[in-house]
Amino acid sequence: MAQGNKTLSISMIIFGFFMVAVFIFIGLVLLYSPYYLYIKKEVRIIFAFFFIVYGIFRLVRTILKFKEHREFYNNENDEL
Repeated sequence: MAQGNKTLSISMIIFGFFMVAVFIFIGLVLLYSPYYLYIKKEVRIIFAFFFIVYGIFRLVRTILKFKEHREFYNNENDEL
């Protein structure tokens, strides 16, 4: 049972890092891409800012979750 939880937890951490990359990528595309010139520059900057800041926020939360996961399973192996 513990192995299944460990696999699920690792999968969610990997998914978290993937979503961080997606949010930051969307923010950078909105900021620098010539494809969205029909949207006002101010609006693009605001949305890009929020996507990038949210991506950084998710990065910090994912790193903390990864450290917590690593500590939990290291402590569990020490008890065995």
